[in-house]
Amino acid sequence: MNSPVPLSDQERTWVSALADEARRDLVFLWHIAEGRFGGPTYQASERTEALERVASALVLLGCIVGFGDPGTDRWQIPIELEVNSKSKGKRIAELWREDSNAFEFLVFALRDSAQSGAEPSFVEHERNAA
Repeated sequence: MNSPVPLSDQERTWVSALADEARRDLVFLWHIAEGRFGGPTYQASERTEALERVASALVLLGCIVGFGDPGTDRWQIPIELEVNSKSKGKRIAELWREDSNAFEFLVFALRDSAQSGAEPSFVEHERNAA
């Protein structure tokens, strides 16, 4: 699996806000693409790489990714994300680029069942991944 691409200081702050929202409710892929919850807006040419960085960071923080309502029988993980040859963040970004309409409601969620104990900060995750 590829190592995560470093985030800018602005993206690091934004990922923390996205993780807070994913813990409180849900974050959709379109939220990330549009820079919701205090994030930057990206030119179309920058969006795929930005989605890869942010999605990778959220997955490293423990977000589960899929469609539906986490913790219910309606939760589904797309088969496209079960490929282990690429980082999940890279695959999510590729799916967005290939068909944003089909993946705009892809959910990122942080739930107790997706976490193991106290969650380290993103800075600790970046340090450990290096």
